[in-house]
Amino acid sequence: LISIQLVGFLAFQLRSLALGQACVTRNMSSTTLDLKSLEAELARTKQKLEAWTTCKLQTANELKIGHVKSMSDNIGKARTLHEQHQKLGHVAQAVKQRVEREEGEVSSLARSVSHLRSEQDSMSRTVLALQEAVNLHQQECQQKEDDTHAFDMTRKKKLGALKRVLTMYSTCLGLEFKQGPDELHLVFTHVHAKQPERQFVLGVKILPDSTYQVTKCEPQLESMPRLLARLNTSSDFSEFVKAARSEFKKVA
Repeated sequence: LISIQLVGFLAFQLRSLALGQACVTRNMSSTTLDLKSLEAELARTKQKLEAWTTCKLQTANELKIGHVKSMSDNIGKARTLHEQHQKLGHVAQAVKQRVEREEGEVSSLARSVSHLRSEQDSMSRTVLALQEAVNLHQQECQQKEDDTHAFDMTRKKKLGALKRVLTMYSTCLGLEFKQGPDELHLVFTHVHAKQPERQFVLGVKILPDSTYQVTKCEPQLESMPRLLARLNTSSDFSEFVKAARSEFKKVA
């Protein structure tokens, strides 16, 4: 820009000088040329040109210095921005890797949660099945307990009847009852007229199905199976005792 202005100024001055010279040439015939005046004008023009040139060069130099400083600042800023960009790129890469890693962890956790839910559903079904089995077992146990209680009541009634028979027969017929761990022994005396102290022993046991079983018979009676069958049919224990005593009399 300064060079263009300088060239323009010089061109203007040269045109002025050319015009002045032309005028001088045209007027040489009629007027005497004032060389001193012309030289003075040229000196003044030269001084103006040099002053203007010096000013423009100083301005250009100042502009150059400012431009260099601005360029240096911009280069520093650009370098700083480039470094920041690189740092941000590294941070972005690290963040991307972290996000990918966390997404993988989330996916793994989702699969684990799905697997745990499946196991929970399976365990819930298993627990329900076990609960149903426990309830059924409790019902069976309750039924067995009720059956056992009923059996105990029945056995207690029969034992009560046996004890009553014991009292009666001990008094009237010389019959003694001896309680074993799970059976009752009947000891008959006064069966043999010549040997009233001779003992005839009969062992009776009540089975879980509330039937009777003869565990001991001394002396042996061939009719005992028939007597036992009649007892299990009628449940008349006193009649069984009477019939057994009669059979012992026969073998005595």
